[in-house]
Amino acid sequence: LIAHPGGEPWSVAAPPTMQEALIAIGPEGGFTDEEVQLAQRHGARLVDLGANVLRIETAAIAAVAGLVLATDETRMKHGCGLELK
Repeated sequence: LIAHPGGEPWSVAAPPTMQEALIAIGPEGGFTDEEVQLAQRHGARLVDLGANVLRIETAAIAAVAGLVLATDETRMKHGCGLELK
């Protein structure tokens, strides 16, 4: 997964389990178009962290939180009925 503006929502982009996840968060100014295209050619999916531009420290926390909420594994393990839209 690549945190990138305009990416898919977590409910679409997240893998079924957290063990299958790798999240890339870009530097200040974001990834270049070439970096995004290269990652996509190798199977990465773009995921949107929301409308606000986040500092890298905050983006990392937001990305992990989104992944935790979006994975089926977590919802089943903790019985959470939360549905992300």
